[in-house]
Amino acid sequence: VTGVQTCALPISPFTIIEDAILDDQRIRKHGLLVYWILCRYADNQAQCFPSIRKIAKEGRMSASSVCAAIEELKTNGYIEL
Repeated sequence: VTGVQTCALPISPFTIIEDAILDDQRIRKHGLLVYWILCRYADNQAQCFPSIRKIAKEGRMSASSVCAAIEELKTNGYIEL
């Protein structure tokens, strides 16, 4: 995934996401959670490559829910694949 809009510094003990996605009513709870996980893994160039399986495990959701959330984020311009 590329184009994650905010990324955490590798040495940071927390992950920051922007208010815009939290306020965007088009993004449902799984979308928010997947976005947060992607931000957690993003490098300084806003790229990350966690597997669907890893995202599903960390997000405590099914792989199909992860895929639907990724599509939602892509459709609404929050990520690029």
